[in-house]
Amino acid sequence: MVEYFDVVDGDDRVIGREPRPDVHRKGKWHRAIYVFVFNSKGELFLQERSSTKDSEPGLWTCSVSGHPSSGQGYAEAAERETREEIGVDVKPEFLISMKYEPYRHHLMVFRACHDGPFTLDPDEVKSGRFVSMDKLRKEIKKNPERFSREFLRILERVNG
Repeated sequence: MVEYFDVVDGDDRVIGREPRPDVHRKGKWHRAIYVFVFNSKGELFLQERSSTKDSEPGLWTCSVSGHPSSGQGYAEAAERETREEIGVDVKPEFLISMKYEPYRHHLMVFRACHDGPFTLDPDEVKSGRFVSMDKLRKEIKKNPERFSREFLRILERVNG
């Protein structure tokens, strides 16, 4: 089944609707979400992207990332993607919005709390782990190439 995305303009207004592969291939502006899931110790759950992903396969990124389907709101997509990718029901809170030019994403970033366990979708997520923010900063400094570029940019904005 083909997934459809809303194509948006520079101000995030819907100007069309196209199949996901076409939106990515043509480099059109579209919407994306990220969810940072923290446990009760304040550690961030990271996911290692599946090796079959069409962008940045096998790299570490935040807990959940994805796109709203055509006609779907950002918050609704954050809830859906969290259920699909890591198997938990949460009500993520909005953190920030931003644009990410290389992928032509209008992004909404959310935060949620959950201690697990998680049920990882193998089509989306190869593995996952909790990490303290201090340890994450050290890992990124030592091996930035192991992390999604978009995640690094978002993390920079969130940690400001």
